[in-house]
Amino acid sequence: MASAIRATATEHAPDRGRQPTPDVDAVVWSDDAGRPLRLIWQGHRWRVTDRPTVITAPVSWWWRVDPAGDDLDLAPSECVGWRFQATGEHGETRVFDIRDTGDPRRWRVVKTYC
Repeated sequence: MASAIRATATEHAPDRGRQPTPDVDAVVWSDDAGRPLRLIWQGHRWRVTDRPTVITAPVSWWWRVDPAGDDLDLAPSECVGWRFQATGEHGETRVFDIRDTGDPRRWRVVKTYC
């Protein structure tokens, strides 16, 4: 059974190949393992069309052990988000980066790529 996850996007400066992401809400549906399946973003429906990739980062407590970040290769990591390709209802395809906000019902769209 898929679950709905609420996501909020933030404004980012344009970058090469990256589109600015306006401050809008998105709803993301995921499978039982938490992988995104589809979303509604900017009033349009998007279907995930590839296998989502986990975005990882060192666990938060690691920075107390290694404040300079000299041994990040030794740090345990945790899932902080997902990167996936999705196709809109009108055929447009983008890559989305969504990040965990600490609330299991809310995610933030931090980047989109055309």
